[in-house]
Amino acid sequence: MDEKSNKRPKSITVVCALLVLGLILVTVKIFTYLLHPFSWFFGLLLSSFLIIFLVCFGLWKMKKWAVHLYSIYALLVITFTYLSLGKIVFIQTIPSIIIMTICFSNIKKMS
Repeated sequence: MDEKSNKRPKSITVVCALLVLGLILVTVKIFTYLLHPFSWFFGLLLSSFLIIFLVCFGLWKMKKWAVHLYSIYALLVITFTYLSLGKIVFIQTIPSIIIMTICFSNIKKMS
């Protein structure tokens, strides 16, 4: 990357800020489930926290692997939700698609 493209795009910064907000919300949810640490939902929340944390870190550092990891994670969550509820939840799907679109549009600027 040359000197000019070394700067992080504002759209990626906004995505990282939204992911940090999501991390805060998941952290609050994790603490509410500490009473039942062996439930499947607790493990799902904990793994979601770790994946989103890695994605946020990777996007902040402008790494391509973060875009791919988020895409896989988002598609798995959408698929899991569809299989368990029998319908697509658009309140979850549309933000994921928007984030993936922003990330993939900036992937050439990443290392």
